[in-house]
Amino acid sequence: MQLLTVVALLTIVGVKPSTPGAPELLSCPLMTDTATEVTVRLKAQDPKKRDVSYLVDWGDGRPASWTDYIQSGSEREEHHTYDKTGTMIVRARARAHAFATPDTMPSDWSRPCTLNVVSSLIKWVFPVPAGTFCAPALDSNGNVYFGDEEVWFYSLTPEGKLRWRFRVSDTLEGAISAGAAVGNNTVYFPCEDMHIYALTLDGKLLWSYKTASAAVAAPALGADGMIYASDDSGMVYCLNNQGILRWSFLTQDEIDNGLTIGPDGTIYVPADSMYALSPAGKKLWATGAQEEDNPFYSATFGPDGNLYGGNKDGYLYCLDRKTGGIIWRAAAPDEDEIHGEPVFGPDNTVYFGSDDYTISAKLKDGSPQTLIETDDKVQSTPAVNAKGTIYFLSLDGFFYALTPGGKVKWSKQIASVEVEWIPCSPVIAPDGTVYIGSFQDAFYAFQGDGAPLNGKWSMIRGDARHTGRAPQTR
Repeated sequence: MQLLTVVALLTIVGVKPSTPGAPELLSCPLMTDTATEVTVRLKAQDPKKRDVSYLVDWGDGRPASWTDYIQSGSEREEHHTYDKTGTMIVRARARAHAFATPDTMPSDWSRPCTLNVVSSLIKWVFPVPAGTFCAPALDSNGNVYFGDEEVWFYSLTPEGKLRWRFRVSDTLEGAISAGAAVGNNTVYFPCEDMHIYALTLDGKLLWSYKTASAAVAAPALGADGMIYASDDSGMVYCLNNQGILRWSFLTQDEIDNGLTIGPDGTIYVPADSMYALSPAGKKLWATGAQEEDNPFYSATFGPDGNLYGGNKDGYLYCLDRKTGGIIWRAAAPDEDEIHGEPVFGPDNTVYFGSDDYTISAKLKDGSPQTLIETDDKVQSTPAVNAKGTIYFLSLDGFFYALTPGGKVKWSKQIASVEVEWIPCSPVIAPDGTVYIGSFQDAFYAFQGDGAPLNGKWSMIRGDARHTGRAPQTR
């Protein structure tokens, strides 16, 4: 028996230790706050394909424990909430499932991730019991304007205090589902009660115009003072600053997104086709998708002076603004619908969300590349600041900030319910504050890291006032 024991021990001692490779930190945010649960994604490979366990060092000195075992090469999520601020170095290691042999030795540590923990990502929150889907608009003093899903239109100070609110209707059909436009010392907004409203910046009604159907798309403001609006019957309206109709034009499908005004005053309408109308309301051209019965959902201007629009067919289109000719079209991942507006970053990269749950980027002369995949559709419009940070809200209820390369700077859950309407799009204020409404019950102001990107269509409706006019190209 003694001889057998000695032989067995010699055999064990002679085994060459085998450990998993150091884990990959597939995702780790760059910033968080003490109220947010952080999620990191890990993956480790074991050379013998044994199940692996992980140990995450969160960098805050709190003791950590090994996880349960999962299949080698499988991704795992781990969660943590910090109780203090500071710069944290996050790292992880793995070990294989085995008995008490040298095979249980842990791997090397992963490549570290530096995580900055602040007291709060949020500057303030304003309660909106009915929820809001409206992209907020700002005036020159930084005051904020948006409507809710009930009957109220709000104005807040930059500090999040209520300035006033205006009741649009005594009926139950007064939801305001699209953003306002600010200009001429007036705020204009559409309403599902079949009206376009014009208020003073102090909240007094100037006029309202009755439309043929529910108005669910943001108006655009011409340089000549005209207001261009639409409804979901497909009608386009040109109103003067007294609310008097100058002309109307009927498309062949509902208009869900805002109109856009080119540098020469041409009005572009995303509907069953992309329409170009003269300032007098005459059709100049109409371009349909290459496949029939696929409407356009947006019309924006690129730094090259061309017109860009997302389509139900899952393609991003670049059109010649003078002729409507298709210069190119590029497929979204999985060719899923593109509901929001495409926007442009500092290096002219095009960013857009789609129904395949992703935010994608298209470089010049390149195919769209996925930057991030969320847990639900991305139907709203991203906003990009001068540093290239990309902000967007997914239907998964999380508000994200990304680097230009798609790394998550931070994310924050601001809603937890599924909806059947396109959620709010963010707007960036001159001081870098980022405003976003929740489709659940609140309106938020987030700490941003940079000023707006001026001179480019970098947020919904082109600028924080939502004029819908083409920026001055450089």
